[in-house]
Amino acid sequence: MIGTNSFTSIQYEKRYFNVQSLDTLKGIKIKNDLIFDEDYSPTQGLKYTLKNDSIFYRIRNLETNSLSDSMRLKKYRSYFVLSGRDEIDTLHVWVPILLKQLRNHDILCYSTGTFDKQKDNFVGNLTEYEMIVPFKKLDVEEYLVKPSDEQFGALIEKGLFVPIDTLYRIR
Repeated sequence: MIGTNSFTSIQYEKRYFNVQSLDTLKGIKIKNDLIFDEDYSPTQGLKYTLKNDSIFYRIRNLETNSLSDSMRLKKYRSYFVLSGRDEIDTLHVWVPILLKQLRNHDILCYSTGTFDKQKDNFVGNLTEYEMIVPFKKLDVEEYLVKPSDEQFGALIEKGLFVPIDTLYRIR
């Protein structure tokens, strides 16, 4: 929901742990191919992936934010780009989320990343995007990129931003 001076956005928190530590973790259980994390919801199970003896999953949170010097909303082609200022180590970066209003007035939200929709997992192949603009690796799944307007459009068209959720209009 976007207001005059505030908006509610979807934030995904990535979590993972080693399979061997499952018995020692409080509030985390696996049942019927879903993981239950009491920090998120004791009754709602989440999809997870198992890779190299580790379990990976994402938690979806709604977060209310104020538009300010650290939060910008700009129009770009048929999208609104919501950029939040973040700090990675000592580096100040802008993290974009694309918003597109559909004909029925619902809002489709896009985030960066190539996700396997079946596994809800980051694939991590940036080769086709690096042909458009160079990526500098900052962390395991964090990269710095400084595209021009034209390069930004090319990244959108190439599929760097994927739909993550739909905000439905209350009728």
